[in-house]
Amino acid sequence: MKDRSQDGTVVMKARRRVLWEEQHGFCWHCARYVPSRKSTIEHIRPQSSHGTDEYHNVVMSCRKCNLQRGTKKMPPKTPERLAAVIARGIERQRAGV
Repeated sequence: MKDRSQDGTVVMKARRRVLWEEQHGFCWHCARYVPSRKSTIEHIRPQSSHGTDEYHNVVMSCRKCNLQRGTKKMPPKTPERLAAVIARGIERQRAGV
């Protein structure tokens, strides 16, 4: 994010992978499993509202949810919210949804 080198795409891919692993591959919004290559980085406070690329302001989401949310703000990223996303994702997988 802020530490982009000349090849910013490599940095962004690495960050997206870290977020994907942290969230066990589940979208922050819908908790559906998203393959790493299809995941997107989403800003909690949108860049259009001066949101940064720093870790506390980014999560991984599916493209559909990222596009639907647009520029709306989201609640802050917390360990409790992360645990809830993972639990909901596991629940969805067990239910076959």
